[in-house]
Amino acid sequence: KILSKGTACKRLYEKFKPDISICAGDSSFDIPMLEYADIAIYPSELAGKIHSDKRKIINDNSCNFAEFICANVRNICGEL
Repeated sequence: KILSKGTACKRLYEKFKPDISICAGDSSFDIPMLEYADIAIYPSELAGKIHSDKRKIINDNSCNFAEFICANVRNICGEL
């Protein structure tokens, strides 16, 4: 099997069966994980590289990426 963050995300999803998966990443190593996630959070530099029809939240680099992740996860939790 190919080892990647996407494979790890899939295995965790299959084991724990969450209602939704939210993943955040900022490098090309994160692309498989972001494509697998129900909701993917990433910076604009990766925007053209993520091929998924699922929900995407893209940071326009107007704030720190870690703060952007926290704010959006809080918003998502408020929607659920």
